[in-house]
Parts: sequence; C-alpha cells; structure tokens
Amino acid sequence: MKKEDKKSYYAVIPANVRYDSTLPASAKLLFGEITALCNEKGFCWASNSYFASLYGKDKGTISRWIAQLIEQGYLQAEVDKKDGNKRKLWLSVRVPTPIGKNDNTYRQKRQDPIGKNAYRSKQKSQDPIGKNANHNNKDNTTFNITDNNKKSSQKDLSSKEAEQHAAFSLLICRGVDTEVANSIVYDQHTPRSSIEEVIKNGLAKEQHARETGGKFRLEPGYIVKTLNQARKEGKEVGPTKQSKKLSAKIKLSKQKHHPLDQSEFEKRRRRQKAALGVSK
Repeated sequence: MKKEDKKSYYAVIPANVRYDSTLPASAKLLFGEITALCNEKGFCWASNSYFASLYGKDKGTISRWIAQLIEQGYLQAEVDKKDGNKRKLWLSVRVPTPIGKNDNTYRQKRQDPIGKNAYRSKQKSQDPIGKNANHNNKDNTTFNITDNNKKSSQKDLSSKEAEQHAAFSLLICRGVDTEVANSIVYDQHTPRSSIEEVIKNGLAKEQHARETGGKFRLEPGYIVKTLNQARKEGKEVGPTKQSKKLSAKIKLSKQKHHPLDQSEFEKRRRRQKAALGVSK
C-alpha cells in the first residue's frame, strides 16, 4: 500500500452542505472527500478520473457534482499553469475542525485564491468543470449563478480583467470548452451580462420543460449558439418571458417565507394551544 493511502485525514461536511436540498447526496459525499484531500496542502489536486474511479461513476457525473458545488459557493477552482495546468479545488466555506483533532492537521490557508496566482485566460484545463454536464436545479436555486471570482481578491486586476475572469468562469462552470470560452470572452468581447442572461434564460427554459414534460436541457451548445446569434445581430441578450416569469415566481416565494415578528408568533402560539386544549 502506498504511503498516501495510509494517511487518515478526516472528512467534514458542514451543516449548510449537508442540508442543501439542491445537492444530490453523492455530491455532498464528494465534498467530504474533497475536504479530506484538502487536509494535506490546503487544496484538492485530485482529477475527475480519480473521483470517477473512487465512486464508480463516469467523469461527466463527477464534473456535474463539482460544478454544482461551485455554483452553490462551496468550492472554488483554479488551473495552475506552473503545475502543468492542473486543476486545484479550494474550499470556499469555513469547515469546522472536529473536537480532539490536532489544530495543525487541517489548515485552510487560502479561501479566496482566484485573482492571485490563479488560472490565466487562455490555459487548457485537464479537468474542465462541468463539461458536458447537466444541472437539475429547483426553483429556489435556478438563478443561483454564483460568481466565485466576484468574492475573490482582485486587487491586482483591473475592473475589465475582473469582469472577463468572471465571464470566463461562468462559461467554464456551465461546461463550455476552454478554447470556446476564450474566444467568446477575450476575442469576441462578449459582455458578462449577456452570458448571465443566456444562462438564466436557459435555466428558465429547462425549468419550464420539467414542469410541462418537455425534454430541453441547458447544454453548452445552447449557450454558445445563443451568444453567437446575439453577436451576429449586434445586441446584448435580454431576459425571455419564461425567465421573467420564473424570476417573479422566485421573488414572490421569498416574500411569502419572511420570518414572523414576535407579536404574530405569540398569536399563533396561543391559537395552537387553544386548539389543543392546553392552558396558557
């Protein structure tokens, strides 16, 4: 047995990951595996092939799980040019240290690596995130397009470069090929706002298809085709009717679930006690 196989690093799955209903159970388990691999160097260097072999899944499934974890803000990814263009995964959530463990066992040295020594615009990744992977998000997360670069330290980047990095990251997370994403962002100068709208429109269309029994899936080809069409017509992409409708639905849903104030809470509690025949 190799020395690496004998190491007994612990896996941690925080509550916000465990109880995230938008993630499949296997993606949560994968997150725990990634935290374990982060224990040694502060980041996870394992490839999609490694995880596919470990869980008995294909690389596309692993890619989809990682893309979902990134979109929900639990992971960040970068491609290290100095290390042979290898992908590295970093935790972007605070992971508690188990009681009784040595504090030196795990050190999260860097929670916001993107923007400093991160991947450059025209590198090829050996494990593009989410490539050819589909997403099955529910209403309340359909528009949760997490811009990890936005949260990152970008003091060394100009505002234009930061926007380009963010736009490039959105395309990669949605499975668009690296070279194609480079062309869209850096050669065609497609604005980030158009990319975001295309993804939102696609997610809304996918949600509508699920509700009506349709077969549409948000694929990288849809994103590229829509952006190319908008470029030929010389306009930015705007929200579709389905996108506006779903956005309003999500907004209304959030308004309905606001917490009760203390007086209303007490009124309901008294009514419940009265219904149960419990004295005050």
